[in-house]
Amino acid sequence: MKIEYEDLFRVNLGIFSEEEVGRIRKTRVFIGGCGGVGGVIAIVLTRSGVENFVLCDPGKFEPSNMNRQITCFVDTLGKNKAEVTAKEMRRINPRVRVEISDCRLEEVEKRIPEVDVVVPAADDFAWSIMVARMARNHGKHVVVAYPTGMLGRVTVVPPDQALERLFGLPPSLPYPVLKRLMNSPRLRKMFAKELEFYKKEGRWREEWFDQFLEMKVSLPQICPIVWATACLAALEVLKLATGSFKPVQAPKHWYITPEGVYIKEFKPPRVTSRLLRMMKIVRG
Repeated sequence: MKIEYEDLFRVNLGIFSEEEVGRIRKTRVFIGGCGGVGGVIAIVLTRSGVENFVLCDPGKFEPSNMNRQITCFVDTLGKNKAEVTAKEMRRINPRVRVEISDCRLEEVEKRIPEVDVVVPAADDFAWSIMVARMARNHGKHVVVAYPTGMLGRVTVVPPDQALERLFGLPPSLPYPVLKRLMNSPRLRKMFAKELEFYKKEGRWREEWFDQFLEMKVSLPQICPIVWATACLAALEVLKLATGSFKPVQAPKHWYITPEGVYIKEFKPPRVTSRLLRMMKIVRG
């Protein structure tokens, strides 16, 4: 049975013009990380008519991914996340063009100029910062979605802004330093007061937060918040693709909680000055 693009996405014409639907179809999106957030964004954008993607994720599905990752099933455990996601995307639209990129930063940097929108959604947040920095250097918009516990936030970062500043971090730190910052139990404990912001806003249990500081557990996440956050991120990509609606742009964020969804300016805990004084710990 031959199925045309128009057959699959005709209903989009109730919202977008034919020209706008054409822009959606042609937009090329880089998604770094195909887990909870990135996987949902890839699937939702495919169902929205986007036909061009570059995916990147070296990870394989594990049982702990089952509670939130859209292409994690019993029969996909142990399989590469990007490859499984690409297969599911082709089940939606057989004509979708999905390239799977090497995730090494030097390889990713070669792909960024080829795309229109960049979505860094990796578990390795230092890596995501570096990808966002590459996008900025090439004049690309970045769509950021980060759920934690019962809180989700989404924003569009234009090329004249730095993603690091949205988290109160100093700009331009090299990847090895960022990586060590994100993976230092000693620093986590030193900045426990600032990190409590995320515990409070995300409704973390106290015991989980204590273990998180010791790097014994990951960020707490639950499927409804992760998927709602990712769906709003996909919406922001469609806004950028069509130019028809105003993006929610940093410092404003979508703000998703159990009580409602809002748009407001986000002011992160400021850690820059203390962090710079403690950089010798990271380098030691």
